[in-house]
Amino acid sequence: MLRRPITLALIIAVSWLGYSYFSDRDNTPGSTPKKESIRPGPEGSDKSAASANNRNKPPVYIASISEVEEMEGLVYRVRPTKAGRLADWEGMQQAWRQAVRQGVPDRAHLRQQFLCHPLSIVGRGKPTWDLEVWRPEVGLERTMLAACNPGE
Repeated sequence: MLRRPITLALIIAVSWLGYSYFSDRDNTPGSTPKKESIRPGPEGSDKSAASANNRNKPPVYIASISEVEEMEGLVYRVRPTKAGRLADWEGMQQAWRQAVRQGVPDRAHLRQQFLCHPLSIVGRGKPTWDLEVWRPEVGLERTMLAACNPGE
């Protein structure tokens, strides 16, 4: 019974080892993080306020979603943004909500396929994350063990 949570934690931990490969950050020892500089707009301009408001908005994780009919059935082809590929767990939850707002049905098996992609080193780098409606609901752990394609 304890084996299942440990296995899932191990899969997630190993998957995240590749995080620095996809990151803009310089992770070399002794390096300092790059600071974002904000230049105020001309006097009387709202650009500084608009820039501050944009920082408070949640990131856009989903660039586009298209529906493709294949022989097996419908596929939701999700094209993530860079923020979507680098999202932490909370970001992945927000990304899923964005995908649902853009037309992906809120179903467990589609959500598991969706979460599998950013949790997987290989899946994270794919140009699209294909959510296939005919795939069975087997839980996130088994979806990850099946390389995001359970039922093959």
